[in-house]
Amino acid sequence: MRSESAKFCQKIAMTPLFAVTAALSACLLFLVQPLIAKPILPLLGGSPSVWISCMVTFQLLLLAGYIYAYASSRLLSLRQQVLAHLLLFGASLPLLPFGLHAAGFDAAAHPQTWLVATLLLSVGAPYLLLSSSAPMLQRWAANTSHPIARNPYPLYAASNAGSFLGLLIYPLLIEPRLNTPQQFTLLTVGYLALALGFCGCAALMLRHARAPEAPLPAPAPTAMPASANMAVQWRWLCYSALPASLLFGTTTYIITDIASVPLLWIIPLMLYIASFILAFADQRWQARNLLVPCALLLLLTLFSVLLAPLPSHLGITPPITVVIVLATLFVGALLFHRRLYELRPAAENSGLFYVILALGGAIGGCFNSFVAPLVFRTAAEFPLVLVLSLLVLLLPEFLSTTVARAKPMPVRIAVLAALLLIGTYFYLATGVDLFEGWYTLSSGALLMLLLFCILLLCDWLYRSPFRVLSALALAILLGAYVVGSHGVTYIYAERNFFGISRVRDDTALARRSYVHGVTLHGVQSTEAASRLAPGSYYTTLRDVFANLPDAVSDAPIAVIGLGVGTVACYAKPQQAMDFYEIDPASIHIATTPAFFTFMRDCPGQRKIIVGDGRLNLAAAPDARYGFIIMDAFTSDAIPMHLLTLEALRLYGRKLQPQGLVAFNISNRYLNLLPVFRTLATELGWTARYKYDLPDPNSLAVGSLWVVLAKTEPDMAALAQLPTWKTLPPAAGELYRWTDDYTNLLGILRFTSEWKSRL
Repeated sequence: MRSESAKFCQKIAMTPLFAVTAALSACLLFLVQPLIAKPILPLLGGSPSVWISCMVTFQLLLLAGYIYAYASSRLLSLRQQVLAHLLLFGASLPLLPFGLHAAGFDAAAHPQTWLVATLLLSVGAPYLLLSSSAPMLQRWAANTSHPIARNPYPLYAASNAGSFLGLLIYPLLIEPRLNTPQQFTLLTVGYLALALGFCGCAALMLRHARAPEAPLPAPAPTAMPASANMAVQWRWLCYSALPASLLFGTTTYIITDIASVPLLWIIPLMLYIASFILAFADQRWQARNLLVPCALLLLLTLFSVLLAPLPSHLGITPPITVVIVLATLFVGALLFHRRLYELRPAAENSGLFYVILALGGAIGGCFNSFVAPLVFRTAAEFPLVLVLSLLVLLLPEFLSTTVARAKPMPVRIAVLAALLLIGTYFYLATGVDLFEGWYTLSSGALLMLLLFCILLLCDWLYRSPFRVLSALALAILLGAYVVGSHGVTYIYAERNFFGISRVRDDTALARRSYVHGVTLHGVQSTEAASRLAPGSYYTTLRDVFANLPDAVSDAPIAVIGLGVGTVACYAKPQQAMDFYEIDPASIHIATTPAFFTFMRDCPGQRKIIVGDGRLNLAAAPDARYGFIIMDAFTSDAIPMHLLTLEALRLYGRKLQPQGLVAFNISNRYLNLLPVFRTLATELGWTARYKYDLPDPNSLAVGSLWVVLAKTEPDMAALAQLPTWKTLPPAAGELYRWTDDYTNLLGILRFTSEWKSRL
């Protein structure tokens, strides 16, 4: 009797042990991502592409882990699989403790290759084992006599709950309280605890393993048969690839225009994981309940993204767009993932199910991270996937309860995707304006409209005229993707690891502009009389150059962030000016006289130093510069590693005793003034700031600058100007930014009202 009671208790203990182990493995899986990406970020200039490339690398490792779990379940007996997995865990222990191990070649020359190699060297093998945990534990549970074998999919929900927990506690608990080495130590301890958890699961599973002749418990009533046909597998692939691409597109859209920091990296990923948790929880609700809300959100997001360049009186402000995009990601991912749950196979075929899910996620990530930058010169992949997702929802087979044929839906999706890509390619490749006015439609857009109409008329006309009208409206929206006023023409576009750079001519205003992402990064007049006059954000620097201390007025100048080279025209004849720039596209644009001529025609001696500004500035001689200008941006986001206490100490060493350092902190969402007040107070420096309102009648745009000096007398001349004010008071750990700690919540502003009080 006592023996039977002990067996019953062990069976009851099996569910929480398996669930906790699955949750811990997933928690570590998603703690690794921001933890390893954060120290890599400064090495690649703070580019948002760092996080995107990290995510797709981890997606590929996740796919490899799922393939390993599936292959071992097919090729090895249960006991052999357990032994092999525990041996691999043991073999990975000598790789501990975790840490950053940089690849041994130039990061600036091959940033993406260097990043992938560094990730593999640092966490590749442990991450592969972590990624195989969820399907491995489900397979082990499915081969027991425990009731959980009937439907082990709740373990997948527990795994995703662990993922969500890991993403939640990192920015809220771990990052603010632990420095980077301590974070790696915590990860190491967690990994050792996971190894013990797997040993416990293996022991319980082997103790309660089903006899070889015993049948598997009956699957849940809604589960698909074990032998999923090709049509079902195609749907698994499509319904996992589309939300993954939406995740990557949403993340890029947000972190490019706000800030490339873990907090904003994590929010879209948390919503994505939350959709998995809700979709794979064993709840009695159907995907069809979300079909209409998701379609409306997709359409609204498409409007918001495509029409974002239009005037703000349309009511599509950036904060509203961000909220809409995040809501669309969550509802869309929840709908697709719930559809996956409804099409899930029986437990014995769950290994293939997870492999295809991981393959779809990898395809979606690779499309956004690797394919789109090569195919498109602009960020066209996000609206394309929005349209494709909406069209997939309109397919009659999407909510079909019987999936009998393998070809129709995959073929239609493939044709739709091909037409979208072909139409967009012609649209972006041709620049012939066929109409004049508010919208400028190219011949490529009309070709895309024609392709859509042919497809829809042939396939859907007899089914539903509503679908034809809906798809036609979407095509018109895509045809208006490149919008602008009459006379604005993009003459050059380039896309690389660091973002999208474009040069545009505005003949009506006689100016040429450099736009990175969606943000203006420099402007030059095309009129001879004002061609070398500094414009855009740099008119404010006229005050600083005119009031530099005499001891440093002729000293060399350092400029971190090249832009179009506007500040070169502030240099005196024979004065040295060193530009630090990591983006080769910016260098090409600024040094090509056909685009901008500041670097060719302005006085002084100029040198461009390629690479991350902070890292290369550290190699410069101490006390070399009399003035340092910090003007590094990725679209509207300022690299955070350039604004920390350690960074300011570095600038202080490179300045001459009476030198100044100026920061361009013009942006839409962050009020960085309290950060500078806190850091300046700790260093014992003095600071002033100036906010210039935009002037629509000149080349100047609205800008916010902060200037720091080591002593008050060095700032005396500038402080006499009434427009230069002392920084508002700020104190506390919240604003004390270091290389190991940045808190974005305290400075985040979703409106520009705070600027009216500057």
